[in-house]
Amino acid sequence: ADICAAANLSASYLIRSFEQRYHLTPHAYLLNRRIQHAQTQLKSGKMIADVAQETGFADQAHFQREFKKHL
Repeated sequence: ADICAAANLSASYLIRSFEQRYHLTPHAYLLNRRIQHAQTQLKSGKMIADVAQETGFADQAHFQREFKKHL
């Protein structure tokens, strides 16, 4: 909503345009970026619970479900 207001665009138009350009919805794009960042953090030896919290997931179980979907 904040992005839409700043760009003076409707949410549906912004989502459609984003998806045409990147072949993902903004939400899916953000989730992919969070998972990529989490992979880097896990490879460096950080604990799963810490990585889940740092990457904005509600809890470790939610993080693990989303992480598995992207493998």
